Amino acid sequence: MQSKDILKFFRVHGRISRANALVLSFGMAVSAVSSASAATETPDERAPVRVFDQVVVPVPHEIFAVLDDLGIRGWKGVAPLPKRPQRISRPQAALLLGAVVAEGFLAVQAQDIDKTKDLGPDVLELADMLGVKDEVSGHARAIVDGADQERWDDVRAELDKTQQTVREAMTKLRDDDLAAFVSFGGWVRGTEAVSHVILDSYTKDLAELLRQPDLARHFSKTLKGVEGSAAKAPGVKTMSLALDKLSALMSKEMLTDIEVRQIEDICTESVAAIYGAKTEAASDE
Repeated sequence: MQSKDILKFFRVHGRISRANALVLSFGMAVSAVSSASAATETPDERAPVRVFDQVVVPVPHEIFAVLDDLGIRGWKGVAPLPKRPQRISRPQAALLLGAVVAEGFLAVQAQDIDKTKDLGPDVLELADMLGVKDEVSGHARAIVDGADQERWDDVRAELDKTQQTVREAMTKLRDDDLAAFVSFGGWVRGTEAVSHVILDSYTKDLAELLRQPDLARHFSKTLKGVEGSAAKAPGVKTMSLALDKLSALMSKEMLTDIEVRQIEDICTESVAAIYGAKTEAASDE
């Protein structure tokens, strides 16, 4: 979906406001790309998107407001994340942190107090593995406190801030590859979830939210460019192949319900791969 198309969608549904947070990598093109990329606001500064290397990135806060208006609430039907492995490398921790933060948005959308509160310690533990625990500890506490008091807008804001803080800290540590991994982990989990809820209430207009070929190609290029331990992280090979498939699907003029299901299945396999797990579909191959 090009910049003008995304802006048109948001205008049609009456939700336009200034992009005020670094994007959490989330399904409907909700993702931040490499921190080394220069970010510029779109020509319409009120629009809920940012542009990174010409890749359009809506802000999660505004996207969820659109979904609220459309009455989409089916987040509890999304498959749970796989069980986290006991031994985790730093590159894998970055991928998992992105997925966990994305999961936070699902929990908030479902207004699941217990699940949202459980995510605070998870965020803190993964941040510790990345060496940025001190930087995000305040956000983790605020997530738990906000969920306890059912201040859902505050929790969403803290999730946005968590993503931004982690990326800034990783950049200072010169870990640009891991910063990109945080973004991708969240994007693929979010795309899986959004594909699922779109299928529950499929329309051509909703399916349009998944047409993100430029973003898929960007992540593919990023993953193929990583080196060292990051290139050996669980799921990187699987994700690279998955992104090629997603790019082809997302380039279609119109996504059918069958193609939306294919996107969901590909993302489910990718999420399983970054957790070091296998999906039933993958096991049967």
